[in-house]
Amino acid sequence: MMSQQLLMHGGVQHEPVGAFAAKVRDGQHAEMFQMQQYLADWFGGAGMPCPMGS
Repeated sequence: MMSQQLLMHGGVQHEPVGAFAAKVRDGQHAEMFQMQQYLADWFGGAGMPCPMGS
């Protein structure tokens, strides 16, 4: 989220910081997509079961 905000709001003052922020943003996006795929594959449309019984 911090990387996305930095990139969206023009907060990058040094090119290496911008490149790093883009790498972090893209890597985390890929990780979130992968987790969503696992949840869909393992639990279908019901989502993940709640261990607390709520």
